[in-house]
Amino acid sequence: MPRAIKRHRDTPLGLLQDEFTDWMQHQGFSKSAQHHHVIYVTQFGRYLQRIKLNNPKQLKEKHLSQFINRVKKSVGIRCAKSRSYAIKLFYDFLYHKNILSKPKPRLTRFETIVESYIRWLEKECHLAQGTCELRRGYLTRFFYGDLKLTRLAHLSGNVVQHHFVLYAQHNSLAARRSMQATLRTFFRYCYLSGIAKKDLSSAIPRLKTYRLSTTPRGISHTDALQVLDIIDRHTAVGKRDYAVIRLLFHYGLRAAHVRLLRLDDIDWQNNVIHCHAIKQGKPLSLPLIPEVGNAILDYLRYARPMTHHRQLFLTTRAPYLPLRWSNILSAMVRRRFADANVDAVSAAHAFRHGFATQALANGVSLKGIADLLGHQCLQTTLIYTKVDFIALHEIPLEIPEEIRS
Repeated sequence: MPRAIKRHRDTPLGLLQDEFTDWMQHQGFSKSAQHHHVIYVTQFGRYLQRIKLNNPKQLKEKHLSQFINRVKKSVGIRCAKSRSYAIKLFYDFLYHKNILSKPKPRLTRFETIVESYIRWLEKECHLAQGTCELRRGYLTRFFYGDLKLTRLAHLSGNVVQHHFVLYAQHNSLAARRSMQATLRTFFRYCYLSGIAKKDLSSAIPRLKTYRLSTTPRGISHTDALQVLDIIDRHTAVGKRDYAVIRLLFHYGLRAAHVRLLRLDDIDWQNNVIHCHAIKQGKPLSLPLIPEVGNAILDYLRYARPMTHHRQLFLTTRAPYLPLRWSNILSAMVRRRFADANVDAVSAAHAFRHGFATQALANGVSLKGIADLLGHQCLQTTLIYTKVDFIALHEIPLEIPEEIRS
């Protein structure tokens, strides 16, 4: 054992190994994971010895890249991935301890424009951070994926229109509308701020859509219960997913509502759960029903990691972090749908549609449904009138003249 300890400490990174291990333990890594990460960091330390780099403060990102490239050639890509993860984790530890200063990424001219556009959306348009990140993703997909853009000056209206039409042909209506809004506001911003000489926003074609032209596609009550029954609640993942789906099923919450829930938002003494306002809606105060309360308690007692994070739901692998994006939660719900052989067009939102449809069938007024869902405007709730098939059957239709005769 002393010889093994000496071997790990006899590198430029050796004196930091104990602190690194303590940091990993605080992050929630298992003993086995800590052991493997220390071994890989020791291998990296030996590489630093060979290139005569003996001060950890002189480490650069390029040293990690060079080491991983050598590993790929000697032991293969699969082994290189595990070593890369461990050493990146070690770099995070060095940044956390201020031993290294995190390098600022060098942005291209176009990336700088995108960053200024995102700041404009946040400060001037008051868009939520999640919406701004979605806009960033759409710009990246359109320009880097389709146009391979280098300069805005190279763009013309015909080129933009052509590539938008190609994108529209292979994506859903919701994706097309999001891309349309992103490109129009981006080109308008570039023109008004003097970055571009031409306003290309008008090159994005209009999409003809009709308000309330589709019916909401919710999950049925029977299918929702089937999804809940199929979850294995003996595992930490199962306990978390079960609590999440209970919240979606019983309250019709958005994925963001569930993702943003904090430990302080549950008033156990008064049996009330408080949800933050989402998408300019209203904050919600909902009764904590037994099925939901018991599912959350089971998760808190036996599955939720002990961390400093106050968000209710966390990832199930170290380092334990809050669920940053709603699509992470939706992907989890989609996996549960697949396990239960339930076919649903949307994921987490299917429960919201199903909740509203069930409430309407039970005689709840539109105003009541709007209050339950946190809608600020009653117009948003009107889509659910189209699934009130019982009321629609009662509407008399005039018999055509040719049939009467």
